[in-house]
Amino acid sequence: MAIQETDQGPIAFPCYALLSRGPAIAECLPADAAPQAVVVITDDARQREYQTQNGSVSTPTILFSKPEELWVFLKYYLPETVTEIALNPEGQHPGTIPIATLMQQAWADMGDNTASEAQVEEARLANEPVQTS
Repeated sequence: MAIQETDQGPIAFPCYALLSRGPAIAECLPADAAPQAVVVITDDARQREYQTQNGSVSTPTILFSKPEELWVFLKYYLPETVTEIALNPEGQHPGTIPIATLMQQAWADMGDNTASEAQVEEARLANEPVQTS
């Protein structure tokens, strides 16, 4: 299990995002203002608890098995208005992490055994899996 350290605690993989019924591909907080934060949940129990508390039990989730998958999702699949991550959000004012900060750290942590940013972009445009060394 890979771990990504953040100020809000570790992001353990696998982790999850919930698909959205709105314009963003994933559920975001707050839904009606900027900056928005995509909800990322780090384990099955928290996922079920969040979905139960927010009336989204039947909402499908996106599974990220490793940091590279989350990185690609954050970089290419969210609207520009989504600039933060709400990691395991609880209560009225959950803490957030700037996506840019997490992506820079994650890219550095991926090391030499991962695809370059150019390779990721090329694979995304070709709709093919990313090849790593």
